[in-house]
Amino acid sequence: MKQRFKIKWNASGKRLNWDLHAVSGFYLSFFLLLITLTGLVWSYDWVENLIFQVADGHLQKEIKIKNHAKLKTAQQGVFEKMHSKIDSIYPYTGSVAFTIPAKANMAITIQKESDEAVIRKPDVAFFDSKTGEVIKKQPFVSLSTGSKIRKMILPIHTGSILGWPTKLLALIVALFTASLPVTGTIIWWNKRKKANKKTFAK
Repeated sequence: MKQRFKIKWNASGKRLNWDLHAVSGFYLSFFLLLITLTGLVWSYDWVENLIFQVADGHLQKEIKIKNHAKLKTAQQGVFEKMHSKIDSIYPYTGSVAFTIPAKANMAITIQKESDEAVIRKPDVAFFDSKTGEVIKKQPFVSLSTGSKIRKMILPIHTGSILGWPTKLLALIVALFTASLPVTGTIIWWNKRKKANKKTFAK
């Protein structure tokens, strides 16, 4: 049983390859299971609905915020205005991301995340896409438990939840996972050669 938990680095080539495949595969399975489960949110709506049902007791209503102004074209400097306002609403140093709606009469969503945050907690505000005026503020702390969990699914899935340490961990997991087909093929090939030798011996 111990051979499942520890790689014997001074072993023979075949044994070392087996350990790299079996031991690393055992530890990787926990991370890969987490990645798989979080990825189900984008594949199946019922998984996302389950999160809100369990955490909040009800399904989340889709937020659709329309512009207040009835203008057909945006005012000059509207994006600079929105960027300035988001910094005044959430006065901390961080990255800002604009989400442009498909329909011209819908509000623009701006998300801001602090550079100093250990765990990603994006604050959001909705702006009139024509005037740049604030329509609604949505700080992370105001969200329901289900919404907070849902917003953390992507950083958990990609490994960015705690910044560069978990990004590095995700990279290591990806590299070792990519090696499993190689070590597995070597194991299969060695067994195949062994079986052929027995056949010839008969």
